Amino acid sequence: MYNVAAVACHFGDKFWVENLLQYLKEQSHIKEIHLGHHYSLDEISSALTTSIDHLSSSFVTIHNRVASYMDSTHPSIRHAVMLNQILKSLNQANSQFILILDSDIIPIEPNWLDNVLEVLKTYDALISISHMYAHASHPCLIAFRSAHLEEIVIEAKVNNVWTDGKFREFRLETASNLAQSLIDKNLRVALIRPQTRYKGNWFHCYLNRTIVHIGNQSFYSRSRMRINTKGVKYRCSVLLKYELPKYFARQLKRGKSPQNWPLVIWKVRIIIFRMMRILFK
Repeated sequence: MYNVAAVACHFGDKFWVENLLQYLKEQSHIKEIHLGHHYSLDEISSALTTSIDHLSSSFVTIHNRVASYMDSTHPSIRHAVMLNQILKSLNQANSQFILILDSDIIPIEPNWLDNVLEVLKTYDALISISHMYAHASHPCLIAFRSAHLEEIVIEAKVNNVWTDGKFREFRLETASNLAQSLIDKNLRVALIRPQTRYKGNWFHCYLNRTIVHIGNQSFYSRSRMRINTKGVKYRCSVLLKYELPKYFARQLKRGKSPQNWPLVIWKVRIIIFRMMRILFK
């Protein structure tokens, strides 16, 4: 029996952390779960993110925000800082393996963790490849042997680049260079690529479709509709981005197959958006 420590961060709607927690508790290998906040004070005061303190237990540890300086940084940087703080707090002797997940990861097959551990019998680390950039790793699914804990450093960068007559944000995703840095340290790294039927970042799978990653749509919450003043069209758009991924997650929890029916929902979503453009020009 292997012992696994699971790590995830919370941003936005607590539904996603609560949903992930249910899946993690079903796995007998997972002996401890660590959850961290990486929101800013502005986001918590305006209800753009919700507290998860009620999830704390002997099995689940909640890690507070790192420091006040995080309020002025990009969410990807706050995410990296929070993950590093949690990793430093782990006791290497308690677990043979450490698992890092985005909160909007949905395991859809009971053997998903067995698949991860099977890979780690041969490799030192397993890292997902970004669905946006083929050359970059992604923090939605990272697993490694705890013996290499001190070698794991999560980084993120946000640069303002002058182009086309104005500054534009150039962002390196959280942990985007992690795979390369571990390879440079002569670790054996297994790279897993996303499998998806859609272009974009709403839905994609990993590990032979045993794990689904929702993507950045899970950041949305109803509170954005209450505080934003961009009008009915924007609020309807946010409602769709908020409701559809959660409906999708609930259907997966009920055992619905992701192979066919999500394509129908995706088409319906496109139709609704087109109707909104006509109605709210």
